Amino acid sequence: MTQPLELLRELVDPDPCYFDHHGYCQAHGWMTVEPACPHARTKELLADSISVESREYEVVGDWGVDGADNEAHARRKVSEALAAYPHCGARAQTRLAYVWDDGSEYYGPWEELNGEGAQP
Repeated sequence: MTQPLELLRELVDPDPCYFDHHGYCQAHGWMTVEPACPHARTKELLADSISVESREYEVVGDWGVDGADNEAHARRKVSEALAAYPHCGARAQTRLAYVWDDGSEYYGPWEELNGEGAQP
């Protein structure tokens, strides 16, 4: 069975609220000030319930995916892969991982680490 917080994470719009001069949320079509936009209230609820926030790292290349322990480890693995195989397309990625008290989990999208990427 889906946990309530997990369901809320799936339903809430990840885009930020945009308030007009009346204080109405134009991003989510919410036309009252009180109560506030339900997406903003849900994000506050989810932020308050986070028990653990961490980052995951991985190295991606033509061969597939390798895990990494931390940012430095991921960058080192990219450097080593590119030194050995210059055209392997090695790059490092990271994402946020959240675990809530009820055991449910959320993983953000993978993002490339700055300064890393496949060499032409």
